[in-house]
Amino acid sequence: MQTEIRAHERFDEIDSQEWDCFVETAGAPAFYSSAFLRAYERSPLQDAQAIFYITVRKQVGKQLLAMLPVYLQTIDDPAGDVSSVVEAPATGSGLILLTHVVHCYDSYLPAIELNSVLVAKIVAALTDLAAQTGADYFGFLHVDAATPLPELLQEAGMRIVPMEARFNQNITAFKDVESFISAMPSARARRNLRRYYRQADRHGITVEVETGAADHVVSAVELCHLTAAKHGTPTYYPPATMPDFITALGETVELILVKQDGLLIAAAFCLKDRERYHFWACGIRAGEYGPISPFGLLFHRAIHEATQGGVHVLECGRGNAAFKQRHGLRPVPTVGCLSQP
Repeated sequence: MQTEIRAHERFDEIDSQEWDCFVETAGAPAFYSSAFLRAYERSPLQDAQAIFYITVRKQVGKQLLAMLPVYLQTIDDPAGDVSSVVEAPATGSGLILLTHVVHCYDSYLPAIELNSVLVAKIVAALTDLAAQTGADYFGFLHVDAATPLPELLQEAGMRIVPMEARFNQNITAFKDVESFISAMPSARARRNLRRYYRQADRHGITVEVETGAADHVVSAVELCHLTAAKHGTPTYYPPATMPDFITALGETVELILVKQDGLLIAAAFCLKDRERYHFWACGIRAGEYGPISPFGLLFHRAIHEATQGGVHVLECGRGNAAFKQRHGLRPVPTVGCLSQP
């Protein structure tokens, strides 16, 4: 089959409706929606030297076969994800052509059908683009190790490197929060989540949800920034760009707010797609809250929103493995797939 491969430099060059329909058909997560990509292009959470949106079409009829956002950025990223799998050459540019951004924990290659011929063509296109842009490396980060993509990329000459697992849970069997909690393997986790929810009112604590252009975006971003800084990644949620990024996501993002006597003490930004509810970015105000865990209340509400939202999977990203496993989430091994031009 003859194909046409293009690297678009602005998302405005692409038909958003066609892109979103394709992403939904391919089952790709929220990180591939036009809303996410436009927002990241205009208000990036990490500086990119260039952004490209690769499309693969049939030469005859122009049917879209595959698409892929790629970012030219430094190997030294805010969370150390890239530098954990590649090392900048002493004489190189220090750049990598990367898909997806480090704020995505589930990288795909959205396609009508993944096969060795298509993947080889995309790897060849990435090789050429990396050479043209002066990148030392190109690759995919945080690919589900159990999917066909890593093996196909390896067949095309890419190196496979283990990365940190992410965590999720299929929630189709759970009708509500209580049924999810009842299935948690840890009795202590079950008791604690129930207690947080039951006792919140008597400690002046409320939980709310805002959708779209939420009123509390700036203050919630500040909590995320401070929490990330506490854990050694102070630039991961940049206050200068993240509020505009979140606002641009529109109805695809929900903001869970935990307040005590009107003061915001915890917040979570949650992304939504047809299949998944993403418990994506959280921040907690330092303080003493008695027997209540603000993070526990965020997680409790995320379970509620997911089980009542018509989705099949609750996604909870990377890190905090012990908490996630105690609370009924399963590890999903991920890999990086890397090469040099």
